[in-house]
Amino acid sequence: MQGIVLCGGYGTRLRPITYSVPKPLVRLGQHTLLDYILMNLNNSKVDKVYLAVSYLKEKIISHIDKVKDNYNFEIDFLYGNDGDGTAGAILNAKDLMDENFFVTVGDNITNVNFDDFYKHHVEHKALASIAAREDVKKYDYGVLDLANDKVIGFREKPETKFIMNTGTFYFKHKIFDYIEQGEDISGDVFPKILAKNQQIYCYMSDFFWYDIGTLKKYNYYKRNLHYFKF
Repeated sequence: MQGIVLCGGYGTRLRPITYSVPKPLVRLGQHTLLDYILMNLNNSKVDKVYLAVSYLKEKIISHIDKVKDNYNFEIDFLYGNDGDGTAGAILNAKDLMDENFFVTVGDNITNVNFDDFYKHHVEHKALASIAAREDVKKYDYGVLDLANDKVIGFREKPETKFIMNTGTFYFKHKIFDYIEQGEDISGDVFPKILAKNQQIYCYMSDFFWYDIGTLKKYNYYKRNLHYFKF
């Protein structure tokens, strides 16, 4: 099993930290975000992981050189450019990937079981599979239901359930037929897949997922490191 970790973003929502530190190397406790991702992959039958790097890539390469012996898989690099997009960043791996491979972003921490996710993806014969989590949005106010300005209903502090894209995917190799440089996986590639009536499946399981992409979230999880248990 092989796959790609997207590590090339500027991390603008984490500035000023990311002015000098690439987002995947932002630290939470003793580990970087990238360390947490690789630690979880170490629990699966992964043979090789490619890190798609661009911004401050030398620092990521240097870090991996120090920690690579901690992992049971080989680590290599894909060198991208500004403006590649999340989808374009994986194009350099077109001739390197197996029939099925994973892609995950470099600023989330999750304990998703990549072996189980892979099995689900293959069994459904999906072109693309998305690891997803259910979330609940609770509103702090009463919500009105209207018809031509007439109130026809009232819901006191309702809850809305929705399914979140966690930024972790499995793809068939054919996914490269749908990707161009500068494109985003969710915003550009997935709509093209659906427009061609190709299959995208959702994988849901009891895994945790934490987005560390903003300063507010980073500071929150820095105070709650006990969440990250692998």
